[in-house]
Amino acid sequence: MDPILCLYTRYFWSERKLILVYAKTEKLFESMHRYLRLNAMSICHYSEKQRTAFDELIVSASLSAASQVERDYWGWTLRLPFANWGLFCAVDPEGMVCAKISPLAREAADVLGKVAVQRQIAEAPLRQSMLIPDSESALLTVEQYYRESEQLPARIAMKDGEALMILSMPEGDWEGLETASQAELLAAFHEANEGGSLQKSYEYVFYYDCRCDVKQMHGVVSSLPEAEQDYLWGDEGELHIECPRCGKRYNLMRDEIDS
Repeated sequence: MDPILCLYTRYFWSERKLILVYAKTEKLFESMHRYLRLNAMSICHYSEKQRTAFDELIVSASLSAASQVERDYWGWTLRLPFANWGLFCAVDPEGMVCAKISPLAREAADVLGKVAVQRQIAEAPLRQSMLIPDSESALLTVEQYYRESEQLPARIAMKDGEALMILSMPEGDWEGLETASQAELLAAFHEANEGGSLQKSYEYVFYYDCRCDVKQMHGVVSSLPEAEQDYLWGDEGELHIECPRCGKRYNLMRDEIDS
C-alpha cells in the first residue's frame, strides 16, 4: 500500500541566520491513524495528556530530522517528569516515523523524568545525548534538547494543523522569537515567507510506518540468552510480544523459529 506522504519544507532566513522547517501535518496524522487502524491498534484509551505528548513528539522529532542537511536516524526516548508512562519515537532517514507509549512502574510518577536522544548517520558512530526534562511538555523537551545538547536555540510551534521549527545557526538573530507564542512564531514565518525573506532549500516527506514483522520479532527473542528465552516461551511455547518501536502486537510460536 502506498504511504500517505506529508511534505516538510526547509527554508533559510539569510538575513537572520536562521533555519526554518514548515509543514502542514494533516497527512502525517492521517498516515498514523491508517497505520493504527490496519494493525488493530489505538491510542484512544490513553489520557489527553498522553495523546498530546504523543502528537507533539512525532511532529517535533520529524521537524528535527528535516532541519538537518544529512539524513540520519533519530531515536527519542522520553519519560516526562512525574509520569508513570514513557514515550519512544523513531525517525528513519527515509522519512518513516513511528512512536509508542509504554506504561511504567507506578513509582515512576514520584521521580523526575529522563530523556535519551540517539542519532546516527550511515557508517558513522552513534551519538547519544542525555538530559533531565524541565517541562512536562514533549514539545518543550525537544526545544530543551537543542538548547542543552546542541548548544543552539530552537523553537517549535504546533497550531491548527501547522507545524514550524526555527533553529539557529551560530550568531543567529532571535529578536522577538525566543519568547514568542506558538501562534506568533507561525505568524512570523508566514510574514517572512510572503515578504520574500525566506529561501526554500529542501523538501522532505515523512509518513507513519514501521519496519517490524514476525521474522524480526523472532530475531529479537533469539538474541536473548537461552535461559531467558526458555522463561519467556514458557511451557506453551507461545509468546505475545510488542514491537518496541511502534507497539504492534505479535503472537509468536516457538516451533516456528526452531524449525
